[in-house]
Amino acid sequence: MLDLLVYLAEDFIKFGGRKKYMQDKNNNQEAQYVVAARVGTKYEDCIVAEESDMIIATHTQVFGPASKQKCEQWRDKNCKGS
Repeated sequence: MLDLLVYLAEDFIKFGGRKKYMQDKNNNQEAQYVVAARVGTKYEDCIVAEESDMIIATHTQVFGPASKQKCEQWRDKNCKGS
């Protein structure tokens, strides 16, 4: 059940993130990102999302805000099951 929630959350973030990305692109601003991990774990099931995106309650911010590249590097180094 939790895997389904994570899957749905990632899809929601992707769709919401796309809208924000287009707004930032039009304003020539670089979006800031965060890394969120599943609550109650030691950096498991991490996702990278734009700072302004809504993250469901199964996850909490563990890194950022930073550039997307830095967040992805941090996630790859520190998270399990990403």
